[in-house]
Amino acid sequence: YQAFGVGGTFQKDFLGYLLAQCRVPSCLPDAQSLPDGVTAHRRIGEDAAYLFVENYSAQAQEVALPDGCVDLESKKSTRRLTVEPFDVRVFRCRR
Repeated sequence: YQAFGVGGTFQKDFLGYLLAQCRVPSCLPDAQSLPDGVTAHRRIGEDAAYLFVENYSAQAQEVALPDGCVDLESKKSTRRLTVEPFDVRVFRCRR
């Protein structure tokens, strides 16, 4: 959690720098940048990893997913995702 508000690109640049310095791996392929308003979170369980993709913007957004992710709602495997405005999608992925 980050508890500061700054305009422009400072927040994204600063947090990106911190994550790189601490060697925190991206939960998405090729450490892609997410569109504005989109977040992705990975939680790892005993048998699988779960990826939560959230779109807080008013526009549909495109996101690339890692290999081996299955949408828990549709039960389909996909590498590309369109997240509708204000939607949340959850995937079960290989650890």
